[in-house]
Amino acid sequence: MADILYNLYLDESFHSRSDVYNFLSEVVCQNSPLSKESILQGFLDREAIGNIEIAEEVILPHFEASQLTNQIIILRVKEAIKNWSSQIQSVRLIIAILAEENSPSEEKKKIVIFVHKLASDDFINQLLEADKKNIFKIIEV
Repeated sequence: MADILYNLYLDESFHSRSDVYNFLSEVVCQNSPLSKESILQGFLDREAIGNIEIAEEVILPHFEASQLTNQIIILRVKEAIKNWSSQIQSVRLIIAILAEENSPSEEKKKIVIFVHKLASDDFINQLLEADKKNIFKIIEV
């Protein structure tokens, strides 16, 4: 893998928001003392605050906690997930960001740089279409 900060899963088969959040919680709890349930609740609590859709069919679930390891998990699904929520009709790309409270500034800087890239339609399109090797190239720049 290019960087421990990034985890990339392409062409996965998920059918619902619940499937995705359960998967993400499993991945995150492997490197965190937080329980799967706590991680799942963190995602749900954040989504309850406001819409997490950042582009058509692209969502950015995220939260911060003291016992998390900084991670960016890019999850592209094989087929769009329909009816994610009452506000989000279809999802093809999930970019989950988990941030450790009071983490080293260098790690936070990498997350901020990545988030700024998400403002580019070209960057989003590459995440939606490129293969794993090319995605790692564009996220490392």
